[in-house]
Amino acid sequence: MKVLKTLGWLALYALIFFFSSILAGVFIANLYSLLVFVGANPVSLDIFILENLGLTLIITGILIIVFGSLTLVIRGIHPLKYLQFKRISLRDGVATIVMGIGFAIFISSLLTLVKIDSVLPDTVSEQIMDAIAANFPLVLLAIGVVVPFYEEFLFRGLIFKEIQKSSRLWVAIVLQGLLFGIFHLNWFQFSYTFPAGMILGLVFLRYQSIWAPILIHLSWNSSSTLLSALLPETASLGVFLALMLLGAGLLFAGLFYTYKIRPRPLPEAIPETNSPDEDSQPAIDIN
Repeated sequence: MKVLKTLGWLALYALIFFFSSILAGVFIANLYSLLVFVGANPVSLDIFILENLGLTLIITGILIIVFGSLTLVIRGIHPLKYLQFKRISLRDGVATIVMGIGFAIFISSLLTLVKIDSVLPDTVSEQIMDAIAANFPLVLLAIGVVVPFYEEFLFRGLIFKEIQKSSRLWVAIVLQGLLFGIFHLNWFQFSYTFPAGMILGLVFLRYQSIWAPILIHLSWNSSSTLLSALLPETASLGVFLALMLLGAGLLFAGLFYTYKIRPRPLPEAIPETNSPDEDSQPAIDIN
């Protein structure tokens, strides 16, 4: 029964994501129609959609957070407490940001060196890259800030906690990471988002605050977006090798602080989402 209930909530969260994406697309299409009506937009619809990719992602993220929070409120759960929006120290914040930057540099360099795109082609087209370059500040805000926030809200905040209620902890860690990778609908991105999702889940458990994976994800996406814009594809093999070692060092430093230097937090109770009066399930920390 618990498994079926979990599958039901996961289906609802998937529906929230797709419905929010559709609503954002409808808004952009209506905006295009309005601009065409007043004669203010001569470009084609496809180009307009690409040019407004950042705005689409921002609207999608806002809708996901609103609808996802409503599902908790309707079930009698305080979203901020349930999702563990707890303040973390400045030192912890710096450590998570270092991890995110290190992961971005390491993965970007490693994938370039092993030429994984020749085996798993990236579906990001040249048109999308041109649109990103043409609207870089907005795209950086969307991909670097908004996307990490709503993805962590959805995967570590809602999906991970839901799976924990009907599965062993290690199974929940793997499944939420797997879903995070599948969510990107891209084998190239799946190759690193799957393990990244598991790391983010482990960090969430360690810090007992969703701000930790949010900061990692935010610095990861922001750094990756900046690297794609600033680092030339013609850079030498030595440059990518040096960057990979730098990224690995930063990632190791952040993980070492998290699991060896930072004091281990006490386990907390995770409230059930059925009723605020029902028994809670303990969250288990992994050392």
